[in-house]
Amino acid sequence: MSTPEDILARLAMPKRLQALKQSGLMDTEEEEDFNRVTRLAQASLSSDVCLISLVDGHRQFFKSARGLPDALVAARETPLSHSICQHVVANGTPLVVEDARYDARVADNPAVRDLNVISYLGMPIFGPEGDALGSLCVINGAPRHWTDDETATLQDFARLLENVIKTRIYARDALRAATSNAVLAREYNHRIKNSYAVSAGLV
Repeated sequence: MSTPEDILARLAMPKRLQALKQSGLMDTEEEEDFNRVTRLAQASLSSDVCLISLVDGHRQFFKSARGLPDALVAARETPLSHSICQHVVANGTPLVVEDARYDARVADNPAVRDLNVISYLGMPIFGPEGDALGSLCVINGAPRHWTDDETATLQDFARLLENVIKTRIYARDALRAATSNAVLAREYNHRIKNSYAVSAGLV
């Protein structure tokens, strides 16, 4: 079992944090592409809460959330002290918790007491280079046995999210490249015209 120090060290890895930054998702507004996934996942798995949680070195940010208390809906984040998703991100593997109160991995997390996180199922969300950016999770306020089919369903939703994120990153990078090339083309055109003007003047 990973120690809290191990988890924090993995979350703070520069390559992962840089990938999270390059995703452009932290501290952004809610978007339908992401809300659609949380709605469908919550309904498919009949869960109290569904979150898309992005985790940096000191907090988790909710890109999309269903079923949270009003105060958390407004805040859209919690410190890592109240994050179970950090385990998913740090380990890069699914986390299945049937009763958090008696699960040694998360029983000490204040989210169990303060936010009534009792049963939890979370899947890592990976960026284009394989870095874990966050977690797609479903939560209930009562113990629950998660079936293999439910786990597979949530994993499918996580893969859909990864496709959305990758497409957005690639599209953004392509637009930047196109803009850069257009600027470069205008600059070369300007220089060529100047060269022709100089040549004409010399002639």
